[in-house]
Amino acid sequence: MKQLHLNWYGFQEWERVVARAVSLAWGVFWAWFGFASGVAEYASVGDVLLQTTPGLLFIAVSLLAWKHPAPGGALLVALAIVVFTAYWAGAETAPAVNGLGTALLLSLPPLTSGILFLATAPPQDSQDRIDNRRAW
Repeated sequence: MKQLHLNWYGFQEWERVVARAVSLAWGVFWAWFGFASGVAEYASVGDVLLQTTPGLLFIAVSLLAWKHPAPGGALLVALAIVVFTAYWAGAETAPAVNGLGTALLLSLPPLTSGILFLATAPPQDSQDRIDNRRAW
C-alpha cells in the first residue's frame, strides 16, 4: 500500500514559517518601539537611532536565521538568555514574581523562534565539514 503525502499548502515546514514570523515580528516591534519612543520624547536624531538600534539588531539576527538556521537559531537563543538575565538583573526593586513574568515575556519570542530555527536546520554530515575545511 502506498502512503499518501498531502502538501497541506506548504504547512509541512510550519516550524520554519512560525520561526520566521515570530522572529521578524519581534525585531520589527522593538525597532518601531525604539523609533516611536525617541520621536515621542522629541529626542535628537542620534538618540532616536540609539533607541532603534536594538530592534535593528534583532531584525538582523532574524534575517541571519532565515539564511542560516543553525547559527541564527543559536544566536536567537543566546539573545533570549541575554534579554532574560539583563531584565531580571535590572528589576531588583520590583517584586520577584513581576520581574520574572516580564523577563519571560520579553525573552519568549527569541527563545521560541531560536528553538524552531534549530529544529528546522538541515543536519550537516561530518564528511561535508571535512570537505569544507579542505576547500579553505
